[in-house]
Amino acid sequence: MNVRLITHTENPETIIAAAAKLCYSKKDAKLLYDEMLSDEALLDRFIDRFMELGHGSPLEHATFTFEVSGVSRSCSHQLVRHRNTQFNQKSQRYVDENNFEFVEPDIIAISPVVNDLFYAAMKNAQNSYESIKNALMDIGYPEKVAQENARAVLPNATSTSLIMTMSLRQIYNFLDIRLCNRAQDEIREVATRIYDIMKTNFPKLMVRKFPMCEVNGFCPEGAMGCGRH
Repeated sequence: MNVRLITHTENPETIIAAAAKLCYSKKDAKLLYDEMLSDEALLDRFIDRFMELGHGSPLEHATFTFEVSGVSRSCSHQLVRHRNTQFNQKSQRYVDENNFEFVEPDIIAISPVVNDLFYAAMKNAQNSYESIKNALMDIGYPEKVAQENARAVLPNATSTSLIMTMSLRQIYNFLDIRLCNRAQDEIREVATRIYDIMKTNFPKLMVRKFPMCEVNGFCPEGAMGCGRH
């Protein structure tokens, strides 16, 4: 798995602080932005106060674009449920998946017996994909048509890559949900890496706690919780 930050809004702390302060000021937005940009102490004080208030909408003015690669299709299906995030993903219609790479769940790798069963299933899927694709091409279908239909046998473990762009508000929501102990291991690892990237590069914006139970002091999942709160 690889998760990295590709690009982001310039001076995200400043634009968030300016947007928040505009709600309570007669000054123009650009003037507020310039004041914050030129006075780091002022910016820090306002960011600290703003984070305590929990004002959410200013967080939407800063966006962050991540590359996520080497994750399974199972994981990517969970990622795209975060509907307000913008995604582009490697296409199985246009990209040949012969000898596709795959992601083995940690729990399967623990047992040698289950591990062998898993690898046998992946090899069978690889052979089936190639056989179906070639058979369709042999009877006259174009390669793209053969690929997009042969992909029906590809497993959820098939490796994929995505680019996703999230506002800071969306990142908070993502971390609240996916850093939960009940999140599946793979997507929790994605969330952990995003948190580490954000904490390293934008510590002023990551002073709050995650997941949601650490903020509220109780588990929003009730009886389905992990017992942490």
